[in-house]
Amino acid sequence: MQTGVARLPQLPSRSSHASGLEPTLIRILSSRRTITVLALSALVVACADAHPLAPSGPVVGRWGGVDADLVSLAQSVRLRLPCGTIDFASPIAPAATGVFTVQSLGRGGTDTRPLAPAILQGRVTGAAMQITVTYLLPATQRTATYELSRDRAPVFETVCPP
Repeated sequence: MQTGVARLPQLPSRSSHASGLEPTLIRILSSRRTITVLALSALVVACADAHPLAPSGPVVGRWGGVDADLVSLAQSVRLRLPCGTIDFASPIAPAATGVFTVQSLGRGGTDTRPLAPAILQGRVTGAAMQITVTYLLPATQRTATYELSRDRAPVFETVCPP
């Protein structure tokens, strides 16, 4: 019969534990199959941000909504609003997520009411487009947001003051 201190099982030493795993880990990471799987996994993760309904090239067509009529061509965009028209020098070319930004030509409006230069930002998802127009005024910025649909006629509800 033994009395006194109980013996604890002895754990393997750190050096013997590490030396057994290290060559195995190196072999796994250096195999071609592992490298291929890691590369494909990275590609899948990178493509996960792409929106399935986003266009793959420049957006071309007519988009209408309340107080906005947008005509997008392969080289330019024209946005008609209640108080004038803004011309943009480049096409709407969305990223894989459908998001886009287009800078105005710095002119627009009407003969009696010129519009400030503007930035058009938005997102295209299938037949829907959400846009925000940011007017670059000298002292401040003003924004207006519109919901548009492809091939829809605009409905102008706002009356522009004389």
